[in-house]
Amino acid sequence: MPRPNHCAPLRPGPKWRAASLFLTVLACGRGHADSAGDSPGPTGFESETCAPVVQYDAPDTLGTADAGLEYCWNDDPFHPRWARTSAPACTGDGAAFVPECDATNPGATCSTDADCGTDQCTNDAYGTSCVCQHVCDSDDDCASGESCLCASGYVTPGGSVLSPSASTAFAPACLPSECRSDADCAGEPCGLYIDMCQNAGGFACHTRADTCRWDSDCSGANICSFDGTRWGCLELASCE
Repeated sequence: MPRPNHCAPLRPGPKWRAASLFLTVLACGRGHADSAGDSPGPTGFESETCAPVVQYDAPDTLGTADAGLEYCWNDDPFHPRWARTSAPACTGDGAAFVPECDATNPGATCSTDADCGTDQCTNDAYGTSCVCQHVCDSDDDCASGESCLCASGYVTPGGSVLSPSASTAFAPACLPSECRSDADCAGEPCGLYIDMCQNAGGFACHTRADTCRWDSDCSGANICSFDGTRWGCLELASCE
C-alpha cells in the first residue's frame, strides 16, 4: 500500500537554486511500514525524512497541487532521493512548457508542431537541434511501461526550488517506468531516478539488492541511480 503523506504542502517561495542553502527541517519524518506482510523486516528507509513535491502551474509559476512525488533524505537534505507515491494528472498546460525551437539548427527533424502530428517540435536535450516531443497530461497519455512526470519542484523552507531535472521547469514527459507508486514495489519505495546528466530518467522500485538508497550513500558528486537492474552509485557527466 502507498505510504500515507502526513506533510502539509510547503508554501512556494521565489525560484532560486542554491547548493549550500541552510535547510531547516520542517518536513515530516516517517518510518516505512511493511506492506501487508509482503516485505518483512526493516527496509532501510525507516529513518528518512520526506517532504511533498508540488507542480508548476506555468513555466515560472510553482503552484500547490500535489505532484505525486516526495523528496526524501536520511542525513543530508542536499543528497536525497525522489519518491513516487501516486500518479496525479498534471495541472498545467503541458504545451506551455515546450519552448519554440530554432529550426535552422543542424540536424533538425522538425520545424513546426505541424511536423510532429500530436507531438510538439522543440529543442533537443542540449538545445542544439529540433526534435518532436510527446507531452503528457497523465499516465494515460504514455505507452505501456512508461509514466508521466509532471513539471514539478520541491520548495525548501528557505524558499528555493529543487527540481527533478537540471532545468527547473520542464515539459511533462513520459519516462520509462517499472512502477507507478510504492504499491507496485512489494513493500519497497518506487523511486524517480536521475541520469548522468542530472535529468529525470524514469521510475524503478528499490530492492534489497540495491547498493545505495540516497545520494549521501555515494562518494563525491556521485548520485544513487537505477542501472536497469538495481540502484547503485552513478558518476555524473558534463552534458552541456
